[in-house]
Amino acid sequence: MRKSGKLRFKGEGHYVIIGWSNKAQHSMNEIKEMDDKAKILLIDTLPESPVDHERFYYINGDVTDKTILERANIQQAKAVLIFTSDNEFDPITADGKSLITVSAIENYAIEKDKDIYTIVEVLKEKHVPNFKHANVDELVISGEALSNLMAKTAIHKESSRLIINLLSRKSGVDLWKVKKREIWKTYNDALEDLKNLGANLISDGTDFNLLSKLEEPIPDEAELYVICNKETYLQIPET
Repeated sequence: MRKSGKLRFKGEGHYVIIGWSNKAQHSMNEIKEMDDKAKILLIDTLPESPVDHERFYYINGDVTDKTILERANIQQAKAVLIFTSDNEFDPITADGKSLITVSAIENYAIEKDKDIYTIVEVLKEKHVPNFKHANVDELVISGEALSNLMAKTAIHKESSRLIINLLSRKSGVDLWKVKKREIWKTYNDALEDLKNLGANLISDGTDFNLLSKLEEPIPDEAELYVICNKETYLQIPET
């Protein structure tokens, strides 16, 4: 029954993947590499689970059905990743399905009075405004992101290697989000402390201009990102 996706998931803090594809499988592998205790749950209509792993769970059914979301315990998930299928090439159809899916999840979140973190793959950038009322946390533009990367590589030769190596776990380093420490009053405090630990502070959210504001105070709501290996990340104190 577990293999056919008929059981109810009773855990929490899991990652939910909506729609199985090569991209979804790759994301699953990356999550497992970054978090070796991660529990991953797939919702799809496949006849049986595509993965046989003790921390991989499968729910068979229509994701817009509230009973399926309940069986996946989606309100207790750490994040929900919504992918388009490998054989869907029409961006209008693909993004339309994703919009319906995330709308169903967000409506369920409102009903349960829970904040469900959703990440959605979008094929066309011009469709992004259509998602603004769906309360999506993050949108990833897949096809056009590749086009932008190829354009930048054409101008700045071999620049794609830098980005691809950062995205790949094979490089030995990764992008990590860290909490602001009490001893960090300015961005320079954080920069120097992290540098001594072996981590490179690169941004506050999407703001990459930290070198021009080193003496400015770090706001309490800052979202600091660093580049380092996993061992270094685990050594960064949280307080």
